[in-house]
Amino acid sequence: MDELMSMMNQLADGETAQVAQSVQEIMQESIVPAVAAVVLGLVICFFGLKLIRVLAAITGICIGAVAGAALALVFGLQGTAVLAASAVGAVLFACLGAILRRVGGFLFIWVLTAGVLEWFLAPGTVPFHLICLGVGLVIAVITAILMDPIIIVLSSVGGGIVAGLAVSALPGLDLNILLTYGICAVLAILGIVVQFMMKSREVGKKEKRYSESVKEEKSVETEVEKARMLLEDDPADLETDLETDLEADGEPEEKTEEK
Repeated sequence: MDELMSMMNQLADGETAQVAQSVQEIMQESIVPAVAAVVLGLVICFFGLKLIRVLAAITGICIGAVAGAALALVFGLQGTAVLAASAVGAVLFACLGAILRRVGGFLFIWVLTAGVLEWFLAPGTVPFHLICLGVGLVIAVITAILMDPIIIVLSSVGGGIVAGLAVSALPGLDLNILLTYGICAVLAILGIVVQFMMKSREVGKKEKRYSESVKEEKSVETEVEKARMLLEDDPADLETDLETDLEADGEPEEKTEEK
């Protein structure tokens, strides 16, 4: 709890580089956080678009918790009040991210992009932090407009980077920088391919369901049109057709009687 509060204070003060270093130290001390980061990175890499609402809700929880705690600290609150503000912010942002898909995509890509830039660049001054946040914000706005293709590409790249860096941080592994970058690149490419394939299948299923519904609708319209034409036929024509049918049915009997 003390480490969590310390990281929240660092985030509130804009010390994101120190937060990233603290997270990396925790991952190197224990295998559990590193494995969790690998799993999370792979999920984002291969299922970013499919699970966008879930990922957006998780992102909303993180953003809301940090924002609520930072706001409480700004107003001089301490202890339970900080935790309460953090909880309220987490619930609020999680609901926004999960319910509103574009808002969720915006928040998720913003945090993912800015986080990856912070991790790579490790900026030590406020202007560099603002640049990372600004670049992430611009990309997040583009994502909110175009949505699916951008989410696929960025989630694959971001998830691949997170998983690759987490693998290199596993205790007992000593990977050089080139091998780490290679793992990140391979995972990113595989994630893009897999996600676009899943998206293509989803679009194909939607088109198939739409074509079947159109055929069914046309069939119903055809049956209705036939029924309407029958109802609109002239009664005299119907009577003539009936007499013709009766005469046709009676001809065999008459021929039999003549014989």
